[in-house]
Amino acid sequence: MNGVEELLERIPVQRLYCPRPESGDDEALALLDFAEKNGTRVFYVEENLLWLQQGDLELALVPPVDRDEENESGLCAAARLGEFSVLCTGDAGTGTELRLLERLRLENLTLLIAGHHGSAGSVSEALLEAAEPRIAAVSVGRNSYGLPAEKTLARILAHGTAICRTDECGDIILRYGREGSIWVN
Repeated sequence: MNGVEELLERIPVQRLYCPRPESGDDEALALLDFAEKNGTRVFYVEENLLWLQQGDLELALVPPVDRDEENESGLCAAARLGEFSVLCTGDAGTGTELRLLERLRLENLTLLIAGHHGSAGSVSEALLEAAEPRIAAVSVGRNSYGLPAEKTLARILAHGTAICRTDECGDIILRYGREGSIWVN
């Protein structure tokens, strides 16, 4: 949720899709109140996959699979536009990744946004084998947690997947050409 309020202030957002907050989650409730006051309609993704389509763009939002574990309680998103596909698992770990594989067809991914900043419990072997991503983006800054984990990076590289890290590259801008070529700035 970090940064969502600032994002809502900077650009007009028509719809916000999120899990229904638990009662007593004051931070989430305040954010949703802020969104609605700024004219953003809030939709809850609770039990079933939510499929959205706009022209050639397909988006699947997967509800939380484990509400008891904070890192597993967010949405996961998969999108496809022609031959380009992306998966974002948020802070989810291996358990959520395995459940995603049961629910979504994840093969020949163009981009995998590494879960939980590349922690040791994310980007499982099973996910890499099924999804076969071309690029893994790791959103991470300087930290005292040892992120991204060396064994996670090694696992990704062993699958022939290129890695782009925000702590090394800064902002990652990916451009996808009609012929399937990819440029990363």
